[in-house]
Amino acid sequence: MFNFNKNVKPRKLHAELPPGARIQTLFEEYIEPFLAKYDFKYVKSEFIFKRKLGDFSQEIWISKSKHNRGDEVCGFWINISVRVPKYPQWHNLKYGKAPRTDIVVNFYHHNIKEWKTKFGHYHYNLAKQDNIKVFEEIQDNFSKIAFPLLDQYSNYEKAADLLLQRRQFFSLSKIIDFYIMENKMEKARNAVIFIDSCFNNDKGNSPQLISELKDRKNILSPQSDS
Repeated sequence: MFNFNKNVKPRKLHAELPPGARIQTLFEEYIEPFLAKYDFKYVKSEFIFKRKLGDFSQEIWISKSKHNRGDEVCGFWINISVRVPKYPQWHNLKYGKAPRTDIVVNFYHHNIKEWKTKFGHYHYNLAKQDNIKVFEEIQDNFSKIAFPLLDQYSNYEKAADLLLQRRQFFSLSKIIDFYIMENKMEKARNAVIFIDSCFNNDKGNSPQLISELKDRKNILSPQSDS
């Protein structure tokens, strides 16, 4: 049987534009209206889409390939992240210094194992791939994969639970602090004990992480409660 589809050329949109402008234009045409239905606001100057959920900011932004060139390479990655903009102020009041970051989690799409793609799992390339199918695929992954993932990390206690379960100890400060912010003091103390025991079995932890854990031990010590 003949396969009449194998010679069908991928549909290209705005191929006359430079790669950066082409990517942004297509996101504005195909993704901005889609995300707007889910309350994401487009910040054109930053090429980023944001949605507020309580104290949390859910963000989707696009990283363009530095190798982009005409209609030969027009590649990009999708980044999704959750931030807590009020966390630095809270941290300053609690510890007298700024945190490393207000980012809770940050994922590139090719590192999300559930992300479904027909185009190879590294980056999208509008110069080689059917542009309409690419954006249909992105919309589908947003609604089925990205939105639920963002929501999982947009709650203090749930985010701390997930980070702890997945042993994301780079974020140990947020794990413990998020429990404290929700007045889950027993969970906070148990997290300190668990992370401390893991650190004792792994001597390769950075001085900064050890210092962050010590700060939280002091905050949660019996003397600090009296």
